[in-house]
Amino acid sequence: MSARLDETMPPDYLELLDELEPLTLSAAVVLGQMRSLVVDLLELSGPTYSEAIARVPAGP
Repeated sequence: MSARLDETMPPDYLELLDELEPLTLSAAVVLGQMRSLVVDLLELSGPTYSEAIARVPAGP
């Protein structure tokens, strides 16, 4: 948001983001793995890879 408004973030916010980064990355990895698993399971039930991918939402 601050980048869009051409503002700088307070240093405390940046420190908090640094602390949260490992959690965010970990959550993103788990989410990616879950999406991959869902696509694989869909393919087992008949749809092609392209059709299965189309059924899985891109993100929240």
